[in-house]
Amino acid sequence: MDLIVNFGVLWLLHCVPALVFSLPLWLLGRQRAHWSAWEFVAVLIVPFLVWVMLYLFAGAGKYVSNMVWEAVFLGCAVPLAAAVRLICAGRLDSQRVAVASVVLVCLVGVALRAFVPPMQGK
Repeated sequence: MDLIVNFGVLWLLHCVPALVFSLPLWLLGRQRAHWSAWEFVAVLIVPFLVWVMLYLFAGAGKYVSNMVWEAVFLGCAVPLAAAVRLICAGRLDSQRVAVASVVLVCLVGVALRAFVPPMQGK
């Protein structure tokens, strides 16, 4: 049960920068990009679940401080995906760009897990 609560708190930490920095892009660009509801859910949940699975199955050697900061940094990748989606709107197929942006944020999660060294902490 503690594990679920901990990852729930990490997901909320992940959502703070994701929503704060993406919301203006989503609102101002909604006429241009025509976002679907599944895109919001996918970009907020799928990359986080990929990152969590990496921690659960290959999480040895990292501390809680790693988990906190990596969750926040993963949330900071969501506005980048929204910006890419907005820039490519009207030029490329919107569904393909949407899927590519979710995959991009998932790859950021994999890179965070793979390349961020263990931080001091508990």
